[in-house]
Amino acid sequence: MANSRKPWLAAYRFQPGQSGNPSGRAKDAGVVTMVRRRCGQHGAKLVEGLYLLAFGTADERNRFFGEPVTVSAKDRRDCIELLLERGFGKVADEVDVHGAPNYVFVYRGIPPRPGLPEGTEP
Repeated sequence: MANSRKPWLAAYRFQPGQSGNPSGRAKDAGVVTMVRRRCGQHGAKLVEGLYLLAFGTADERNRFFGEPVTVSAKDRRDCIELLLERGFGKVADEVDVHGAPNYVFVYRGIPPRPGLPEGTEP
């Protein structure tokens, strides 16, 4: 049916069994590959940089980055947030069946605090 309505497009349609992009994207092209090539497969260098931005002294940042780096409180908070999300998991939002939002924190390795009412521990 589509063929009969636009016959001038017939030359541009995919042929059966033929890929639309035969050569495809090169395996080593892309941002992820470039980052892994420069920073290692598991990103230890990136984690160290984020850690130093969040908690490091000016001298430690200078040695790591090779130049003075000024870090604001917002920069530190953003780095801490990235480290938490990537290291311990993002916060999962759950919605109560009655419609009230119930936020459940999904951080591994943090034991529940004693004295909290049942069901409220992180």
